[in-house]
Amino acid sequence: MPERNLVSWKAMIVGYAKSGLCQEAMKLMYRMRTEGFEVDDYILATVLTACGDLLI
Repeated sequence: MPERNLVSWKAMIVGYAKSGLCQEAMKLMYRMRTEGFEVDDYILATVLTACGDLLI
């Protein structure tokens, strides 16, 4: 994606998490942070919930 913003990061991360691709979602969260964006509570809760569901 040529230009990234908070909305595009959130869409990608939540999409991966809800598709059960937790490792990819977590990698994107890390990359998001390294590029200077803050992970908000919604993103964190979505990824943790989706990853937790995989364990059940």
